[in-house]
Amino acid sequence: MKNFDSDVLFSNAFQHSAIGMALVGLDGRWLKVNHALCELIGYAEEELLQVTFKDITHPDDLESDLSHVNELIQGKKSSYQMVKRYFHKDGSIITVLLTASIVCDEDHHPLFFISQIQDITEQKKVESELKLFAKVLETTQQGVIIADADEKITYVNEGFTKITGYSFEEVKGQHLKLLPSGDHDESFLREMWMNLLTNGYWEGVISNKDKFGNTYTQWLNIGTLKDETNKTTHYIAVFSDVSKLKKAKNKLKEINKQLNQLSAIDELTGIPNRRTFDEKLSAELKKATQWHKPLSVVLLDVDFFKTYNDTYGHLKGDTCLRTAAAAMEKKVAEFSGILARYGGEEFIAILPDMPPKESCIAAEEIRKSVEKLKIPHGKSKAGEFVTTSAGLITVLPGKHHYAPDDLIHLADQALYEAKEAGRNQLRVAKGSDIF
Repeated sequence: MKNFDSDVLFSNAFQHSAIGMALVGLDGRWLKVNHALCELIGYAEEELLQVTFKDITHPDDLESDLSHVNELIQGKKSSYQMVKRYFHKDGSIITVLLTASIVCDEDHHPLFFISQIQDITEQKKVESELKLFAKVLETTQQGVIIADADEKITYVNEGFTKITGYSFEEVKGQHLKLLPSGDHDESFLREMWMNLLTNGYWEGVISNKDKFGNTYTQWLNIGTLKDETNKTTHYIAVFSDVSKLKKAKNKLKEINKQLNQLSAIDELTGIPNRRTFDEKLSAELKKATQWHKPLSVVLLDVDFFKTYNDTYGHLKGDTCLRTAAAAMEKKVAEFSGILARYGGEEFIAILPDMPPKESCIAAEEIRKSVEKLKIPHGKSKAGEFVTTSAGLITVLPGKHHYAPDDLIHLADQALYEAKEAGRNQLRVAKGSDIF
C-alpha cells in the first residue's frame, strides 16, 4: 500500500510539476515525459516518445551532454547539471537548465535517467543583455558614474578613470559632489540639484577637477532611477570631457571672426572694403528713410595717382594710399561716418544725419585732410602735394525714394564734375530730387 501511495505521489508530482520532467532510457530515448516538458519544446507526448534527446539537442551542446551521460553510466557521478539548448518544434532555439541523475537497480546496474528541464531562455537573454551593457559601459569613452540613493558612488567605468584619473577604489563610497572644480557658486549647484530632484534629470556644461588638480570642461547628463513606489534608488551620471572641443570651437570662432574681418577689410589700407560699404550704405539708407533723416555720400579720388605710381613706384604708391586712407578715416570718424576703399585710388564715405550745409563743410575737411599730409607729388597738375577730388550727394530719403546705387551714381557724377573743373576740389550733385 505504501509503495502504491508512493507511486501515485511520484506520478502526480511528475505530471503536474511546473518544470519539464522526463524519464530517459540509457539509449537516449524518452520513456516518459510530463506536460510541462511538452509545452516547453512544443512536441506532443507521442511525438517525443518516438525520438531521442540527441535528436533535439543543439549540436554544439551534444558532445558535452553525452560526456556527462557516459560518466553517469560508468558510475563516476550520480548526477550532473548543465546549461544546454534544445530545438523547439517550430525551429526556434530554447535554452534550458538540465539536471539529470541516474536510477540503478539493487545491483547498481543503470536502469534509466531522471531529467529535470527548466526553461531559462529569458534569463539567458537578460544575462546576455547585461553582459552587452557592461561591455558597452567599459568600452565607451564617456565617463559613467552610478550612485546609490544617498548619492554615494557605487560604480564607475573605465571612461571615468581615463577622464578624471581616479580609479574605482579611490572613489567608491565617495559623494557625487567629489569632483566640482570650485568654479561654480553654491546657487548654481543648488539649482542643478533642484532640477535633478524635481525633473529627474539635468544636463549641461560644468567644470570639474581631475585627480591631478587640472580643471576640465565636461558635458554632464545626470538622471535618477526610481522604484515602483517612485522612490529614488540610484543616480546615473554620464559625462564627456569637452575641453578640447570647447577650445576647438573657440579657435574656430576666432578664425571665423578673423575671416569675417578679412573679408570686410581692405587688405592694403586696413579700412572697410567695397563689400562692407555696400552693406553699411543699405543699412544707413534704410535707417534714414525710417526716421526721415538726411544722408550724405562722399566719393573721393586721389588726383593723378597713376602718375604718382609711375614716378615714385608702386611701393611708394601703396604707402601713399595707406597714409591718405588713415587721414581720411580719422576725419570721417569725427562726423560719426564710415570710410571705405571703393577701388584703386577711390574712397567713399557715408555721413549720416547731416544737412547739406554741414555735409558740404565735412566733405571739404575730409578732402583736405589728404593735402594736409603734404605728400610730395612733383608731377601733379593739381598742386605740389598729393590731393583729392570729391563728389557729394545729400538727400532726404523720406522725401524721395532712393536706392543705394542712386546715391553712388549721383556722387560719381559730382566727382566727374570736380575732375573736369581741374581737380583738387569738391562738387555737390545737382538735381530737382535732391535735398
